[in-house]
Formats: sequence, C-alpha cells, structure tokens
Amino acid sequence: MKFNEMLRARWLIANSMVCVGLDSDYPRIPESVRDGASVYEAIINFNRMIISATKDFVCAYKPNIAFYEDQWLKGLQALEETIKYIRMVAPDIPIILDAKRTDIGNTNKGYVRMAFDVLKVDAITVNPYFGGEALGPFLEKGDKGIIVLCRTSNPGAGQFQDVPDKENNLLLYQRVARQVLEWNKNGNCLLVVGATYPGELKEVRSIVGDMPILVPGIGAQKGDLEGTVAAGLDSRGFGMIINSARGIIFASKEEDFAEVAGREARKLRDQINEIKIRIIEGERAKEIFANTKAIITGSHIVYTSKKHGSDYANKDAVYPHTEQTDELCQMIARRFQGADVGVVLAPAVGGVILSEGVARHLTKMMRREVFGIYAEKADDGESMIVKRGYDKYIPKERVLIVDDVLTTGGSVKKLVELTRSLGGTVVGVGVLCNRGNVQPADLGDVPTLDALTAIQMAAYEEGKCPLCAENVPINIELGKGREFLAEKEKKV
Repeated sequence: MKFNEMLRARWLIANSMVCVGLDSDYPRIPESVRDGASVYEAIINFNRMIISATKDFVCAYKPNIAFYEDQWLKGLQALEETIKYIRMVAPDIPIILDAKRTDIGNTNKGYVRMAFDVLKVDAITVNPYFGGEALGPFLEKGDKGIIVLCRTSNPGAGQFQDVPDKENNLLLYQRVARQVLEWNKNGNCLLVVGATYPGELKEVRSIVGDMPILVPGIGAQKGDLEGTVAAGLDSRGFGMIINSARGIIFASKEEDFAEVAGREARKLRDQINEIKIRIIEGERAKEIFANTKAIITGSHIVYTSKKHGSDYANKDAVYPHTEQTDELCQMIARRFQGADVGVVLAPAVGGVILSEGVARHLTKMMRREVFGIYAEKADDGESMIVKRGYDKYIPKERVLIVDDVLTTGGSVKKLVELTRSLGGTVVGVGVLCNRGNVQPADLGDVPTLDALTAIQMAAYEEGKCPLCAENVPINIELGKGREFLAEKEKKV
C-alpha cells in the first residue's frame, strides 16, 4: 500500500492525527529500563513498551535517526529492530524516518536504499535546498512518502525561510510549498511546517490544498495546538501528522513511563479531535446563519443593550427552521456533555427554545434527565426571576446557562447571579453567537464561555453612533429600534 493511502486509512481507523516521535535519546530513557541492559537492549525495550502503549491512538511513528546514530551500531540496530516491531504489532501504521537527507547524484540513491530497502520505512524527510533534480531518486518512489522541509519549528527558522523571493512576491518557504506542488507528480509529496508558526501553516495550507503536512513542535516545543488545528485541517477534516516526541515518550521518568505515554497520546488525540469538532461545528453554525439569513449587515440596529450598530445577529430568523435549530442545540450540548449538567437555564423568550433543545440533547447524551427551564423579567422590568415553580430545580444543581446572542452579556450575567443566589452552581455559558467579544469575567467569572460562532460587530453608545450622525434610519423590524423611537417620542 502507498504511504498516503496508509496514512489516510489510519486517520480514519484511529480517528487520530497524532504521530509519536520515537526520539529515544539514550540518556533520557528511564533508569528502570537502562539498569543492567546494553544500549541496544535499553533502546529497543523502551521503544517496544512505548509502541505497545500508544499504537491505538496514533496515525504514524517517526523515529529521528539522530538519536540512534549517536549510539552508533547498537543504536542503528535498535532502530532497525524498532521498525520490525512496529511491523509486527501494528502493520497498518506508517513509519516516517526523520533523516532530512538530500545530496547529489549517487549519494541520494544510497540514502534511498538505506531508508526504503534496508530500514524499510514508509516515508522520509528531505531537504529541498539541492533542488528537484537532486531529489529525483526520492520523488521517483511513488509508493513512499517524501516529506519536504518547508517552515521548520526552530526559533531561527526565519533566517533563510522568510527571505523574500521578490520575483515571485513570495517568501522562501512559500516558494518551497509552490515548488513541491510541481514535484508532486506521483502524489507522494508532503511538507513539514512547525506548530510554532500557525500563521505560516495557514499560508501553506492555502497554497497546497489537501496535501498532507507533517507538523512538529507540539509538546516540549510549546507549539500552538488550537492554532495548528485551525490552520492546518484539510477539506476532509484531517490533513496533518501532528508530531509529539518528548511530551509523550518522556512524560514520566518512572517505571510507569509506558502507561503515562499511552495516556498522553490518547489525551493529545482527544484534544485535537475536540478542537477539530469545534472548528467544523463553528463553520456549520455560520452556514446555518447564512442560509436562514440570520446575519443582517448594513442597517441601523438598536440592541437590547441600547447600543447602536450596523449589523445584527437575528436569532428569530433561525428558530422557525426546526431542524437547523435542533442541530445548533446539539452542538451546544456536545460542548458541555462532560460538565455533569443537571439544569439548563435560559432567558425568556428566545432562550426558551434553546433551553429545551440543549436539555433534550444532554438527556440523551448523559442517559439521565436534564431539566430545561427559563427565567423571565421581574415586575421592575430589569431583574430576572424564575417563576412557575421552576426555581425548585436550581438549588444544589449544576446549571448550564444558554442564550442566543451575546452583545454585552448583561442578561446572562443576571442569570448567573440569580442561579448563585438560589444555591445553584454555574458550570458554564453556551451561546449561539458572541458578537460583543464578551469574556467569562464579564459574566461574573463563569468557568466556561462557549460560543458556536464569534462575529465581531461594532456597537456604539447613542451619542457616539456614526449612523445617528449620518441620519441613517433606525430599523424598527429588528432589535429594539421601535421601542427606542417610541421612548424618544415620549421625551419630545
């Protein structure tokens, strides 16, 4: 099977983009493994235990040859035996040799034989500096992955990689990405882009489309995981080999190192998938808003907060579409299914639909009843109160507060205060759209604020509103424009 076919199959089977870097630096191998063992025995025993503990959670393994060469023959023998062990216990997991090889002429042919005929790996990292002609012996191996350095994860990477190519109006790493597209005649090319540079990763993704990208730098190098996933996903929701070495294999120095490595590999896989789901759901939420014409632009809106602006997130345009509304409720519920929610609380009137929908989905997910209730404005027209006997559901319960659109967060903050005054614990706030860049601290320091979408819309006090200054008519069909004008009429 070709490397890229193995990789895509593994993405789906393991639901994982995690690659474990087998950078088995001999001095860092736990003493419990090294004690009484030869170099060869220590490395191979360590690797076998790491592989056995992590194989269910990964899409690839990537040994870096430097950590085997530095122990010379015994290290290289351990590398060869490590590859054989992976073939025995996990034959469907592709193996990448991180060697960064490239030279000229027959030298490259020797590297090709070493990687693919002697060690029998599935892919190798290469350096593009010698050009396409020199890389020919690698690129001709259509069944093997040829992973070309593009934007590496080290701090000094920009010294050469950010040099402008003025003729093509590109930086050097962007030129490399474009060039690799031309070299990819056998469909076997990939690129290396470090997780420490998510902005550059996004640029490369836009250049190469769905070409797989090897992303080092997660873990010990402190790469940006959320930024990496957001920047690097392909059109199918995969597209990356996200490598972590020290953060997994050396997560513990004790005898439990393999068990801990397995936990860390699984944790990283789950973190990536959680981020991926959020990104995909956020895009789907935006699509629903667009299809139902829920986002209004170029108008003059008066918001509930009494501020003015030109844009409006009109949740009332979504609610008549029951299937799409139910889908949005499910998205919010999924984000809080691990929060042990007992009650979902929302402000009336619009929030009632969300409260019922989110509670229904949480009930299914948690296999126990989760109550959906709502609060209404008190007689003073400002504070919130829970009527109809619903207040009995709140004391000693874990309460999720949901709402449609956050502008200032004033209504939600009142619900947070109300919940706490009734003896409930607020576990978080889930909303369809955060249009005011509201933060958890703005809502009374809630533990979590989770918005399906965040659409920034400028809002102005009446006296500073440029739309008022230009006499743009106030929209009386949406928002609080009708009430605003009626109030002004009273004052005249």
